[in-house]
Amino acid sequence: MTAFLNVNSSLSNKEWVGPSIKEIRIASSIAQMHGLSQITGLLLAKRNIEPNQTKSFLSPKIRDEMPDPYILKDVQKASERLVKAIRNKEKICIFADYDVDGTVSASVLYLWFKAYKIVPDIYIPDRVKEGYGPNTIAMTKLSQRNELIICVDCGTVAHEAIGTARKLGTETIIIDHHLSDEKLPPAFAVVNPKRTD
Repeated sequence: MTAFLNVNSSLSNKEWVGPSIKEIRIASSIAQMHGLSQITGLLLAKRNIEPNQTKSFLSPKIRDEMPDPYILKDVQKASERLVKAIRNKEKICIFADYDVDGTVSASVLYLWFKAYKIVPDIYIPDRVKEGYGPNTIAMTKLSQRNELIICVDCGTVAHEAIGTARKLGTETIIIDHHLSDEKLPPAFAVVNPKRTD
């Protein structure tokens, strides 16, 4: 192999390898198509970036990097139920964990529903008095005045509390990321990337 820049190896005796003919060709295409220098084109080509991928690589957008949300089980079911609740102007409660991911999730959902002229209740249990996640007393009270309860950042293992809401005729949607039991609670939908299935 021909020495790269007339240097055969580094001080640690690693062989210096220059760009291949294919990489030089791709680098030239990248440089010409996007108005970049040849060296930038080479750096991108060495990273296996094709000319048609250059723009998104250099100016990444979150939407381009996000996976399809419908790969999560129950997302379709949950989203259709939310649309139904909005269309029917149902009474909705957001049951959130007290920590940052719970309260932010509740806030985002609250603002989203408010844009559709629905003002949901928000319930955040007292960690000391009620413990973590949905409990039967709270779910009983909330079920008496809501048609849909959305549990955010909690609920995946709250079998009894979710069962209580179901018996009282209130549907629940769980949006969570905590570990799951093999058996899921009887919610209308459980959206959780850690579901065992």
